[in-house]
Amino acid sequence: MLISRFMYERHRSPESNRRPRLLAEEDGTSFIELMIAIAVFVLGLSSLLGAMTSLTPHRQSADARAQATNFASSTFENLRAQSIGNILAYDVPVDNPDLNSVNITGIGPVTVSLFAVIPGGLGETATLVELGSDDADEVDTSTLPNPIEIRAVMVPTADSGEISSDMQITASTMISY
Repeated sequence: MLISRFMYERHRSPESNRRPRLLAEEDGTSFIELMIAIAVFVLGLSSLLGAMTSLTPHRQSADARAQATNFASSTFENLRAQSIGNILAYDVPVDNPDLNSVNITGIGPVTVSLFAVIPGGLGETATLVELGSDDADEVDTSTLPNPIEIRAVMVPTADSGEISSDMQITASTMISY
């Protein structure tokens, strides 16, 4: 077949001084070109898949932080409807009394602590008073600023009760009373 094409091309243009070309050399792609194209495609695809798998934990972490932030926002909304005495006495309702934790979708058991930020005087540092604690009972509510800053600190808890230091989520809001 190759010879007949060569002969046909040579016979068709006898007066031409150019070298007769083989039609088979210019038809389609060669095997080597095809292998190189496949190798480039596979390399690009594997790089893309590698990038996607490395981003999955970051997406899961972002989803977990969003769930924790939603929980904090809901808690803050509950506190907004309370008087200052009830805010200071507020205990976070727990889902798991053994771990003293709340179950948050995407994270699991989370230890939630709520603090009132009581500003110090000029040049003094602020004091954090945990809501629902004995220290909160001793606070003179007449000296508190209005609005008061409430801070939520959420730390994932392992099933054994150990606190995970991998991720700590903090949210805060100002609440007028």
